[in-house]
Formats: sequence, C-alpha cells, structure tokens
Amino acid sequence: MQKERITRAAVRLNDLIFTGVDHGDCYNQVEYEGLMGHKFKEGFMTSKGRFVDRAEAATVAYESGQLDNDPGVLSSGLLIDFHKERYEPWRPTE
Repeated sequence: MQKERITRAAVRLNDLIFTGVDHGDCYNQVEYEGLMGHKFKEGFMTSKGRFVDRAEAATVAYESGQLDNDPGVLSSGLLIDFHKERYEPWRPTE
C-alpha cells in the first residue's frame, strides 16, 4: 500500500476547495470566481483526497519521504511554502 503524499496546494472555504501548484495559483482561481474577501484556510491536498493544514502536510510529506534536505521544500520542488520558519528545528508530529 502506498503512503499518502502531498499532491497540490489548496485553499478552502467551508466545502469549497481550490487547488493549484502553489497557493498563489489557488488565489488566482478564488479571484476569478469573485470570492476574494472571504477568509480561506490554506493547506494542501493529499493523494487520498484529503485537505490538510500546513502542520499535517509537513508530517505527511516527512512520512512519505517527500521532503528534501530542507524541511520546507518538497523533493519535487513543486510546493515550497510550508513556512519552514515555523518548523525549525523541524520535527514530525507524534
């Protein structure tokens, strides 16, 4: 069985989720839909279709081996905004 992985950046407002290669891409979609001004929660989508916040995303990425040497960068280089300053020294959650 494959481990869950981080696949996309995402922003969520209630049940409405926009995804993209980074959070800026997500907000471009939000703006296009005329929804700027609402408070969205930033996070990531996983390979299991779950929306997770930054802290859980960091743990998922760690456990799946997606993190490069820098705890704020996925090895794919696709998503680089885990706000690594919040995780230094970075440790996976228990």
